[in-house]
Amino acid sequence: MDKKKIFIVVFFLAAMAAAGVGLKMYQADSEPVYEKMDYLHVLFQGEEISALYDDGQKLWVGLKDGLRTIHRETGEPLEVIDDSITLIYASEIGESFDGLVWCGHNDGVSAYTKSGEKVLTFSAPQIPEGRVNAVLPVEDGVWVGCMTGAAFLTKEGGQWQVERVVGTTSGLTEECVSIIRKNGAELWFGMYLCQNEGGLCILKGDEWTYLTMDDGLAHRYVNSLVFLDEDTCLAGVGHTLYGGLNLLKRTPEGWKVTRTWSSAEGLPGNKVRFLFCTRDGRMIITTEMDGMVICERPPDEGAEAITGLYLVQGNGLADNEVKCIAESDACLWLGCKTGLTRMDKT
Repeated sequence: MDKKKIFIVVFFLAAMAAAGVGLKMYQADSEPVYEKMDYLHVLFQGEEISALYDDGQKLWVGLKDGLRTIHRETGEPLEVIDDSITLIYASEIGESFDGLVWCGHNDGVSAYTKSGEKVLTFSAPQIPEGRVNAVLPVEDGVWVGCMTGAAFLTKEGGQWQVERVVGTTSGLTEECVSIIRKNGAELWFGMYLCQNEGGLCILKGDEWTYLTMDDGLAHRYVNSLVFLDEDTCLAGVGHTLYGGLNLLKRTPEGWKVTRTWSSAEGLPGNKVRFLFCTRDGRMIITTEMDGMVICERPPDEGAEAITGLYLVQGNGLADNEVKCIAESDACLWLGCKTGLTRMDKT
């Protein structure tokens, strides 16, 4: 190779190296600097938090290594309730009419006294097979949503038993039930890991109605539901990078999707992970990978964009994925993928 060609090659490599260094410096310089919030405190650093429940005396925490309780204001550890169960991803804890605390986990659902004694467990084949994702105590029993259907548990003659099982052969569009909510005389089932239509299955009496992407849902995976009143619902939907927040309204023709927001309209990210309405009326919208936003009030049809206080791990959250929330008198508890965040009320 002659000297001229050598010079051109050396110059080209040097230019590429300089450009690479310049890009790296630019990326480093352009990384956002977050303000650390002194009202955010992380507990259980590195541990996945899958369910939370405040019983008015203590906070129940569902983790990968079991169920435990902590002080509902400070987070001081209290008791290890059950280290024989495992919770991953998202589940729920709730209290039935007789004062038992029910916790969904990988092998079914278990019930405990307030003092922490395990009194019963339902698992397959009593209830549909797989992890229990949803636990909904109602006036006369407990609904549980599983990976392969849902079941209704009732107490007869002092004994809890399975009264009904619901699946794809009896009205659901898919097997995996991620959430169950009651709205007046209606039961709403949110679908997840859907192969076909997914969306929402609404049961009233013996009649089923459905809402899918064909009806305007932003995604067929439903992650969270909050009813603002009997005629208005917010639905958080999505998977990984896709999804959004849907506003649903009851009309004379049935439930309709009337508004959709995505990251282009102010959501921190497109997959809405969890929705929570605080006691003072604020709406918390969390996402899969992009933190959360606290809105002064739930968005309505007139809201062109989602606005509020945005919080991410850089501000002091344990993780950008907030999967569950509980509220006590002095703080909010945010269950994250890698830790529990106490958010002091200010």
